[in-house]
Amino acid sequence: MRFRSHRSFATVAACAFCIAFAPAAASAQPYNFLKIADTSGPFSNFGEPALNNDGAVAFRADLDGGGEGVFLASGGVITTLAETSGLFSDFGDVSINSAGAVAFWAALDDGSEGIYTAAGGSLNTIATASSSGPVFRSFDTVAFGGRPSINDSGTVAFWAVIHNTGGSGIFTGNGGPTNTIIANGGDFYGFGNPSINDAGTVGFHASRFPALGGNAILASSGGPPTILADATGPLENVGVPVLNNDGTAIFLGSPDGGGMGLYTSSGGPVFTVADNSGPFSSFFGHSINGAGRVAFEATLDSETENGIYTGPDLVNDKVVKRFDTLFDEQVIGVTFGQGLNDQGDIAFWYSNANSLQTLTVARVVPEPTTLLLGVFISVAIAVMGLRAADDSLLDILINGTTRKRRPSDATIRYGLEQCTHVRG
Repeated sequence: MRFRSHRSFATVAACAFCIAFAPAAASAQPYNFLKIADTSGPFSNFGEPALNNDGAVAFRADLDGGGEGVFLASGGVITTLAETSGLFSDFGDVSINSAGAVAFWAALDDGSEGIYTAAGGSLNTIATASSSGPVFRSFDTVAFGGRPSINDSGTVAFWAVIHNTGGSGIFTGNGGPTNTIIANGGDFYGFGNPSINDAGTVGFHASRFPALGGNAILASSGGPPTILADATGPLENVGVPVLNNDGTAIFLGSPDGGGMGLYTSSGGPVFTVADNSGPFSSFFGHSINGAGRVAFEATLDSETENGIYTGPDLVNDKVVKRFDTLFDEQVIGVTFGQGLNDQGDIAFWYSNANSLQTLTVARVVPEPTTLLLGVFISVAIAVMGLRAADDSLLDILINGTTRKRRPSDATIRYGLEQCTHVRG
């Protein structure tokens, strides 16, 4: 009997394994959509949200009662990190790391500015600027994307105008002395908003005289910069990058001969993500995660529809677009910035016909092979008499090691609902 039991297990395991890893036809990635907040309550307008790998959403929002604030949605609770009822008078868009630390620019009531982080109920000053210096004159929150960038070590990268020279530069800091990544004075000038990865490498846009090769995407940790892409071909213009942990940047660019597109490069060949030679006419927010997966907001050639996509295919790469239905209402417009995490989940907000804005996370639904592998593991555990409650054993079977489990949708409520996307 014991031999039959092992033989049965082997048969079930083999069948489950074959089913789980059978090749599948390409199809659109399904998502579950989780509503975080909307403008029917205390909020009247959202900025571009940021999303970390634990599913926490950071965002700037205007308030119904006047003023604005920076907020964090995590574990079913929306927490106020900073608002204009105190020292601050204005905020820019935000960045968040895996620990839930949120970086942002803020203007103060006294006319000065600062780069700050908020984490664990405390506010940390990264750098300050004012017309009197002593180091920085201002932080630009409009040009080039307008937000600081924070990595998992808590280091923040930001753009600033230098007080004494009037030139600009890219800097990093974590609450102590700031470090200069690059400043005016060499071949490059006119720097754009930076993106820092977990290795401490900062990607950024820089201008350069045409005779020297035109503008460029650079990467540096404080030493001589590496050129990731420039205007010497196949592109004649490049924009502000987002840099992932592998050192690959995604950025807007114009190819030789005209047009517009989204491209990636890590210093070698330039790869096209999507361009306006196909169904897209223009591109806006864009991001790239640690696995090299991308997401971007684009307008279609009709210029009456915009949407969020993960590639050039209007059907298989669509996340959501105008005229789709979410939460029993029609989507009229969407806004995406850099809210892509390493799971492929995407944070954005959309508006409906009544101009109500809804802050939402599109969460990747696991592929059928992943689900079937879970069934295989469960059957194996049941047949072998293993206890499903043993988390460490389950993690070893699935991953070869223990890992932190991702919270389920059921634990992230925010008092609102979740839906499965009804595609338009």
